[in-house]
Amino acid sequence: MYAAIRRYEGVTDSREAARLVREGFLPIISQVPGFVAYYFVDAGGGLMISTSVFADQASADESSRRAADFFRQQMATMLPNPPQITVGKWSRTRCGKPYRHRDPHEDHHSPVSAHAAANPVAAAE
Repeated sequence: MYAAIRRYEGVTDSREAARLVREGFLPIISQVPGFVAYYFVDAGGGLMISTSVFADQASADESSRRAADFFRQQMATMLPNPPQITVGKWSRTRCGKPYRHRDPHEDHHSPVSAHAAANPVAAAE
């Protein structure tokens, strides 16, 4: 597997950038053959980092081309600096269980808790 990591500095509107990534870019990148996963981090202070994971290097390279097109056409005013891009072989050495903070006052046997534990991404939304 291969990963494409993009680091964007000087982002002028991180909230709007996150919305455009979620609603505009994610549907585009997820259609690249070999797409596995996409992660987006708003690190604050005008810094955004994304990691895309693909089955092969050709797919990772294609994602970089599509990202360049999308960000140039849709987000140029929010991203005044070109991104730093790193593409390389992905080596997953360990995966843990998804973490979910548990409130000591929460009923851990309720259907909502069971759903949240089984679907941590959905619970975070």
